[in-house]
Amino acid sequence: MRCQDSNCITARIHLFAAQLSSRAANAPISEGDALRYLVHFVGDLHQPLHAVSDADLGGNCERVDPPVETAGNLHAVWDGAIVNSVHQSDRELAADLGRNLQSFSDQLRTDMAAGTEDDWAWESHKLAIKDVYEKLSIPTEPVIFPHGCGEAPLAIANLTLHLPSSYIDDMQPVVREQLTKAGLRLARMLNEDL
Repeated sequence: MRCQDSNCITARIHLFAAQLSSRAANAPISEGDALRYLVHFVGDLHQPLHAVSDADLGGNCERVDPPVETAGNLHAVWDGAIVNSVHQSDRELAADLGRNLQSFSDQLRTDMAAGTEDDWAWESHKLAIKDVYEKLSIPTEPVIFPHGCGEAPLAIANLTLHLPSSYIDDMQPVVREQLTKAGLRLARMLNEDL
């Protein structure tokens, strides 16, 4: 079962959105916390390595040498280094993405915001396969979830990636699109639920 006991990001997104929608007085956490978790999880779901397993803890077990900025593993490259390479400031990045969104038609914004949490997870999963694992020739491993990198298959645990100099620049459009989709989808959810 992919989401045992509803303990996965897609189930939690649904749970926190439903809690905000119902404004239940007996909810397990506050509305503020539900909103914080919803924002965080929708963002995380659009980071491809949060939606895949190659027995590598979402890219945490593949070392990167030399590190990119302070990112010493593949997950950190995607969570930080690529995003930071688009704009060093979060405010600049948000403003740039906002300006870009203004150029989109209403139909394109609607299309990008469409889907369910499961659709978004599969979309991110496919991006991880295509733009991370295949592009970097990372060996395909069984879908297992080790407790630490020491338990990962040797092909992963012993892997050190030397990223091509163009990789960060080549992945910027992917990250920009994922951030845009995450923002549009979160806005749609909030508009529907609040």
